[in-house]
Amino acid sequence: MIFKIGGDQHMKIKQIDIKNYRNFDNITVTLYPDLTFIIGENNLGKSNILDLLDTIFNRKSFYKDDFKDVNKAIEIELGLILDNIEIGIFNDLFSPENITSENGSAEINLLIKQETPDDNIKIFHKETDEEIYSRKLKFANLIRYDPLRKPGDELDFSKTRGAGKFLSYLVKKHYNINQNAYINNSELNQLIFEINKNLKNFQYFYNLGVEARYKTEVFEQVLSLLELIDEDGITIFETGYGLQFNLIIFLYILYKITEILESKQKEDYIFTDTNGKKFLSLILCIDEPEIHMHPYMQRSLIKTINTILTNNDESFKKFLKENFDIDQINGQTIIVTHSPNVLLNDYKQYIRFYYSQKLCSISGFNIQLENGIEKHLRKQIQYIKEAFFARCIIIVEGDTEYGALPEWLEKSGVDMDMLGLSIIKADGKKSIIPLKELLEKFGI
Repeated sequence: MIFKIGGDQHMKIKQIDIKNYRNFDNITVTLYPDLTFIIGENNLGKSNILDLLDTIFNRKSFYKDDFKDVNKAIEIELGLILDNIEIGIFNDLFSPENITSENGSAEINLLIKQETPDDNIKIFHKETDEEIYSRKLKFANLIRYDPLRKPGDELDFSKTRGAGKFLSYLVKKHYNINQNAYINNSELNQLIFEINKNLKNFQYFYNLGVEARYKTEVFEQVLSLLELIDEDGITIFETGYGLQFNLIIFLYILYKITEILESKQKEDYIFTDTNGKKFLSLILCIDEPEIHMHPYMQRSLIKTINTILTNNDESFKKFLKENFDIDQINGQTIIVTHSPNVLLNDYKQYIRFYYSQKLCSISGFNIQLENGIEKHLRKQIQYIKEAFFARCIIIVEGDTEYGALPEWLEKSGVDMDMLGLSIIKADGKKSIIPLKELLEKFGI
């Protein structure tokens, strides 16, 4: 199956089959082409998907603790979709039938294997068993964003890692190497003279020959003078965590672009199409982006991420061109969340994990419903998102039942939240069957 996304195809993850990784064994997930939400109850290991991808794309080996059974190999089958100009990354390991005529995109199936905790990961073309150099996957530029990052360590122009590195990159881009543009030498010389005169009044300092001077390299000094502020002029470090975490996600993406452009192999990561446009592939993995954010900010964050990574934000495209000489980022986003406010209104984007005697997963992308039911559900999905996090659902017809049933359960000593029980309103008899069918297909 080939994903067709308006001709703007690029390296994307299509499907992952997992064996012997942590609590995952014989688990298959199918991702939506642009944006996927991984949902379900707590303590099911949803974040393990992001850790798995981070290891495959960015590291050489799995840890011992990653093996569900250390006596067996970790095996991952990874299906990728590539743009026609990315096909060369894997040489000719494509069958003609796997290339679309519309945009030239193709799919490739990889087997990723590590026999023991002491070995390194090896990657093979699934159909031919030909070994593939692991560096090939780095062209996807997978970013694993951790919500436990400390904004205070990065939202600073003088920092050399994370978001701070991008901020200093901006300064360097516009920095005037003539120090006289920033430093008044005559005033500084007078200041140094007065300080040294003062120091030498103490005989001991004079005997040691210690004196003050100013640094001739002023770039670091310029960085220390700059800070980010909000619309009220308050420094970012004095604002709430919501703004800080919102900001750092986007700055971290820009930091990764900066890293690529400053690497010796940057030409390998930048692709140019037949029209001369330059682009980067990027897979963004985010764990619990809702932390520290109210519902409106959560929704705004996800919509903005999706907009920029699908090239629908003209201001961001202009920003990329002016600062990096890149025309666009072709991206895919994978989000683990416990917040219904984060979810967009398309159940095809949802992957739900749940227990039914063993750990199971359902990918909304694979769910097929009749057109009439599908159309009906798309109107209601925004009102029932919380249901996808529940263990059990009671569907009621209207307002009377929706208001009365929770009160009756509470008086009966039933704690709905503790049981993971959710009540959703169908708004009429006709909606009950479609809702029931969808929720059952998600294993609820």
